[in-house]
Amino acid sequence: MCWWNGAESIANPPTSRSVPPAAIPLPDFLGWQEAFETSPVREHVRPQLVMEGSRGCWWGEKHQCTFCGLNGSMIGFRSKPADRFLDELSTLVRRHQILDVLPVDNILDMNYFRTVLPAMADLEWDLRVHYEIKSNIRTDYRRGPGFLQVKDMRDPAAAARMIIDDGALGSAFTHCLRPRRLPDLGAAERDAVDVLIDERLVLRCGDLVVTLPNRMRRWPVPAMSV
Repeated sequence: MCWWNGAESIANPPTSRSVPPAAIPLPDFLGWQEAFETSPVREHVRPQLVMEGSRGCWWGEKHQCTFCGLNGSMIGFRSKPADRFLDELSTLVRRHQILDVLPVDNILDMNYFRTVLPAMADLEWDLRVHYEIKSNIRTDYRRGPGFLQVKDMRDPAAAARMIIDDGALGSAFTHCLRPRRLPDLGAAERDAVDVLIDERLVLRCGDLVVTLPNRMRRWPVPAMSV
């Protein structure tokens, strides 16, 4: 941090220790919101809640991207516990009545796929959340004769391949590639969607359901030997 002490310019030396996630405080936006509510530009701006769930980068710890200029010597990844992050999210949303949330994290904590994201869906709020993720954190699929082969790469430490050869499951999987309203699906498809949600292949938010994978145009060669 650089700052002025009168006419003297002072540069604080960088710290040798990272800030633990538990020490990252909850943002206080009350003063900002009071000013925003009386601002003449209010009708032209969509406010967002800025949050912080983690610092550093779990990928950069191993192999920092060439274009990345973030973090410097503090690239070690550290993240708030899921319950702490969810409590802060709920507090801010209830306090400010704003549903657009912008985490400033360098990268999404992979554990949040199992903890934070499902819990956010269970809140049944119409949240809009923007998160930075690594480009290969995805689930891909391809069609076969009477089946779908799915490759889940969202967690590199537990990558999995699976076959969907049940007609109802395959139909629900493909029909939900675009967001669908759950009440518009047939009874068999709704049951199939419940199974796919349990397998983390479909995400439900209120009455909307959507398949998480993206279709691959070209299947990776190593997968052909499986």
